[in-house]
Amino acid sequence: MQIYDSVYFIGNIFMAFVIYKYVHIFYSECKVNSIYEIIAYGGYFISISAIHLLFKIPLIVFFSNILLIFLCTCLYVGGIKKAVLSTLNICLSLTCIETLIAFLSSFLDLNPLMPFDYHSSFGIIVIRIVSYMFVLALNGFKNVRKESRLPTAYWISLVVIPSSTISLLFSVFTAKQTTKSLIIICIICAVLINILTFYLYDKISILIIKQMNERVALEQNTHYEKQLQMMRNSLNYMKTLRHDLNNKLSPLLSLANNGDLESVKAHISELMQYTSSEEKYVDCGNNDIDSILNYKLQKANKDEIRISTNIVVPSDLTIPSFDLAVILGNILDNALEAVDSVTERWIDIKIRYTKGRLIIEVSNTYDGVVNIVDGDFISRKCDKENHGLGFQSVKSVIQKYEGLLQITHDDKMFKTKLLIYI
Repeated sequence: MQIYDSVYFIGNIFMAFVIYKYVHIFYSECKVNSIYEIIAYGGYFISISAIHLLFKIPLIVFFSNILLIFLCTCLYVGGIKKAVLSTLNICLSLTCIETLIAFLSSFLDLNPLMPFDYHSSFGIIVIRIVSYMFVLALNGFKNVRKESRLPTAYWISLVVIPSSTISLLFSVFTAKQTTKSLIIICIICAVLINILTFYLYDKISILIIKQMNERVALEQNTHYEKQLQMMRNSLNYMKTLRHDLNNKLSPLLSLANNGDLESVKAHISELMQYTSSEEKYVDCGNNDIDSILNYKLQKANKDEIRISTNIVVPSDLTIPSFDLAVILGNILDNALEAVDSVTERWIDIKIRYTKGRLIIEVSNTYDGVVNIVDGDFISRKCDKENHGLGFQSVKSVIQKYEGLLQITHDDKMFKTKLLIYI
């Protein structure tokens, strides 16, 4: 018994490492530093070992394992849906492997509701080794690690599959007169179903990422089309202005020679009004920022939204214009949408460049209602299919430049602040 206990504890240390590797298939970014991460998995080892030795009831150990692994997934950047799905996948696959090897090593009378005594040191070692090999085999699925927001219908489908498999295995184990061969077949099927679920999750992640990239590409193309149209309009405006100026300037000389100063003043005043008739909110010297903001804020003039800007940037920023369009376009779209729901309407835009960092800060009034799904802010537009894609597009560009995003809000003001290194 002492030898078995020693092997079990050593095996559990290795199993904590296996689960660490398994969790890292799903996640790439940890919220805490590596020391706290190691402490957390050490806590998992101590807790699951104590629960096993105290109760030795498979069902209690299984659900304790689910809870502890779920807590481990909370250490990483990701939503609650991803945490639930990854926890179920990890627990089901490792439990099936452990149960299968226990049966193959001649332990035949397992009841998940009753205490059991399994004393095969060899079986414990084999379970840990096979579990590690299984995790290594799954490392080929790289897309589940990428952060993508699963639609609710997909998430429910992926959760139902392992949950139903767990219920099926429980029924098999608790049924009377169940043969060893039937149990082994059921366990093998459960492992295969779990691998299939993992495969589907990987493929769905690819589709969602592709959809988001297409959304970003559409935003970029739309910006280019609008920028091109603005350039055409500007050229046409300059041609018209040059023609009209020739007509309006020609009588000024004769009026000045005749000493008709009042008429000269009237003509000059008319020319000043004529040349300033086009509304421009921004003229910072950077063509990309000027065109994006002036286009997006055209709606503000019609809706009587107060706009304030403070922009200090060089004319030759090294960031591509379509990345700027994704960031500024989506943030301003959200701000314009938000101020529509309140009577006090204002948007404040601050952009500055300093020491290789571009800092963008947009503040606006809103009605105090925010929609947050899996840590993402979701708009309240009627287009439910593309909910959250704009925010995901902004996050994607920020990650590209290893930047930071900070969102703060109170009952009246919503502020989006970001920093990117260029």
